[in-house]
Amino acid sequence: MDCLLPYSQRVAKVIRPPSGVNTSGAPNNGSVATPRPNQVGNPNNGPKTFDQFFNIAAFAPVTVAGASGNERRGAVNGPGLWRYDMALLKNTRIRESMNLQFRAEAFNLFNHTNFQTVGTTLTTTSTFGHVTAVRDPRILQLALKLAF
Repeated sequence: MDCLLPYSQRVAKVIRPPSGVNTSGAPNNGSVATPRPNQVGNPNNGPKTFDQFFNIAAFAPVTVAGASGNERRGAVNGPGLWRYDMALLKNTRIRESMNLQFRAEAFNLFNHTNFQTVGTTLTTTSTFGHVTAVRDPRILQLALKLAF
C-alpha cells in the first residue's frame, strides 16, 4: 500500500488458531521391540499439564509374551498450537531511486507456551505422559534495509 507521501506503513499478521495434532505414534511406537500396550481407558481425558499431558492410567502393559496390545494408532491427541505473529513495516523514500525500509517482527507475540512433544513410550516411565519439549518462546527482531 504505497502512497504519494514520502513514506508508507504496513501491518502484517498471521494467526494460527488452536489445532489438535496426533503424536507421531502410539505409546511404545508400535515397534516389535516395544509392542503396543492394551488400552483400558480414554487417554485424552488427562489433565493436559506439563507433568501429565494425557491419562497414563489408560494404558496397561501386555501380559502375554509376544502378543500385541489392543491400543489403536493415534489414540493420544497431541498438543495444539496457538501462535500470533506480527510484523510492522515502514518504507521511507530517501531519493527517487533510494528507499529505506524499517521492519519490526514478532513471532509468538503473546508468548503462549506451546507443547511440542510428549513421551509416549510406556516402558520409559520417566517420560511417559510428560511433555518433553516446547516450541519457541516470543522472538522479536528488527531490520533495516536500504534499497538503491
